Amino acid sequence: MFESRCKIDKRYILNFGEEVVRGQSVFVLGQLLRYLEPLVRKMGDVSSWLVVSGASAKGYVVECPSLADVQGMRFNKPTVILTKEVCLFVWCVFGVC
Repeated sequence: MFESRCKIDKRYILNFGEEVVRGQSVFVLGQLLRYLEPLVRKMGDVSSWLVVSGASAKGYVVECPSLADVQGMRFNKPTVILTKEVCLFVWCVFGVC
C-alpha cells in the first residue's frame, strides 16, 4: 500500500484522513445540527422520528398516502409509518414560516 512504499506509519495515514474530513464545513454543520436537533424538538414539543430507514424496525404499523396525513399527530407507542410519498407541510418555528 501507499504507506508501506513511502515508509509512513499507518497511524499517520489514518489521522490525515480524519483531519481532512474534520476540516470540511459540512462536518462542522453536521455536528451543529446533531446538537441543535434535540433542543429544537424539545422546544417545539415534538418527538423524534425517522423519515426513511433501511433497517428493520418494530412497532405499530400505520399506512397512509403521505407523511402530511400524520404530521402533528402524537403516537403513544413505537410506530412504523408506511407512505407512498414524503411530503410535509412547512412547520412554523418560533412564529416564522
